[in-house]
Parts: sequence; structure tokens; C-alpha cells
Amino acid sequence: MTDKQLVQLICAFRLFSADVELSLSTRESPFFRDQVLPLGVTHMSAASRTQPGAMPMVRKR
Repeated sequence: MTDKQLVQLICAFRLFSADVELSLSTRESPFFRDQVLPLGVTHMSAASRTQPGAMPMVRKR
């Protein structure tokens, strides 16, 4: 999905229902997130690690 398509989808959801919760992830660039936030994004992940191996290993006891 392109950035343009995602913006169109966000706008369509907003027009369809103002109560729809829209989440944006850290997979999107910071610039893109800043630009679409005013369009009605209700949740945004922050400080998430999305690269392979970014999550710390959990030791089994």
C-alpha cells in the first residue's frame, strides 16, 4: 500500500464513521506520521522496535 492509498483509506474511514479507531505504527516514517495525525488517527505506537531481532530475548527458567 502506498502512502497516498493509506491517506485515502484514513480519510474514507473518517468520512464513514467518526467513531472508528485508527492506529498508526512506527513502520511509517516520522514525517508521514506527523502529516496524517491531524486527519484523525486515534492511536500511535511510540518507541516500538520493528526491526528483526529488536525485541530482547526472554530467558526461560
